[in-house]
Amino acid sequence: MRCFLGGNAEAIERVRPVVESYTLAPLILVGDKPSKANVVKLTANMILAANLSLFGQIYALNERWNIDHDVTRQVIGIFSSHPGLLAYETRIRERDYQRAPGEGFSVEGGLKDINAMIHAGEQVGVPLPFCNAMKEQCISALGNGLNDLDWSALADIARVHAGLPLPSQKKE
Repeated sequence: MRCFLGGNAEAIERVRPVVESYTLAPLILVGDKPSKANVVKLTANMILAANLSLFGQIYALNERWNIDHDVTRQVIGIFSSHPGLLAYETRIRERDYQRAPGEGFSVEGGLKDINAMIHAGEQVGVPLPFCNAMKEQCISALGNGLNDLDWSALADIARVHAGLPLPSQKKE
């Protein structure tokens, strides 16, 4: 897990040993304002959110072309090697969006962060159209009853838009 810190450099150096003991990667210092660390954290979440949507679109497209999921996974693996991202890709490929209560990140949690990303962009006059699209996907996911699932279930909104059934809509 990465840790983004912003603020007084001397204070950061004093707490660095404690913070680093809880992270698996080096700290990323983002400047003299703590608010910058929040924006960088949102940036990391935006990258994750974009990839969740992208994987869903890729699987929906290839499924429409009757391309085997294993082939799609191999192609995605070439371009995406981060273990956390690959874990989400596995959830999307296997359509395993279940999460234990209180664990993981829900669709509603994703919507909260995406709204925060949009707000962060608005504060500095930077429109984030992809985030607006993701917001619509979250709202669509909520409208399709996916609220309690892991936010990787956003991938199934690409399926809805492609006319493919959700798991709960499959006919036996």
